[in-house]
Amino acid sequence: MKEITYREENGFLLPNFTLPDDPWEPGKYGLLHLQWMEENANWMVQKHLMSGDFNRYFTEVGKKAQQMVDDLVENLREQNPGPSKVTDPMGWIQHTNYLISQAEEIVKKEYLFTI
Repeated sequence: MKEITYREENGFLLPNFTLPDDPWEPGKYGLLHLQWMEENANWMVQKHLMSGDFNRYFTEVGKKAQQMVDDLVENLREQNPGPSKVTDPMGWIQHTNYLISQAEEIVKKEYLFTI
């Protein structure tokens, strides 16, 4: 943990907090993880806020989860090839959406909705 320093203003000691320079780009999965943590492990959200790595942590979680979903969709597509995109585009879209929802459920259960 970082040591907190204080400054005096009008007889009050105020902490010298600064906003992190990390960009806030959590994406869909980073926001899902944040929402789950706020409901189930709020102390972890507070820990990330106080340590100054809030933006970095949720951005990394979002990017890693997106990569996991993409990799799982590719693996599921290899194991269960669907209809041809050229001959049956609607069937291909339906099959792809099914694979994405399967991959998202796996990532949510095993990665996002855990501490």
